[in-house]
Amino acid sequence: MSTNIFDYLAWRGDVSFQECGMNEVDSLILSCLSYIRFPGIVPDISESGSVTIKEASEAFFSQDKENRSTRTKEDERLLDISPEIAACFTVLFSGFWMR
Repeated sequence: MSTNIFDYLAWRGDVSFQECGMNEVDSLILSCLSYIRFPGIVPDISESGSVTIKEASEAFFSQDKENRSTRTKEDERLLDISPEIAACFTVLFSGFWMR
C-alpha cells in the first residue's frame, strides 16, 4: 500500500504537537507549506507580527485563482486542509520572503 502526506493527516490529523511532539512527516508538511507564496498575507521579513495557518489559508483562497502561487496542486490542497489539522492550530507564519 502506498501512503502519502494526506494519508498521514487522515490518520494523525487529530493529534497536536503538544500531545506527541513533531516528527519528520510534520516537518515535511510545514516545509511544503513554506513554498507557498503569501505576499500581502504573511508579514514579510521587514515586518513584525504573524498569522495563523487558518488566517493565511482563508486569505490565500479569497484571492482570484490566477493570483495564487503554489509549487504543486498538492501544496494548495495541503494548505486548504491544514486549518483542520490539530497540530496546525498553534502554528504561526511570519517572515515571508520571495525572491
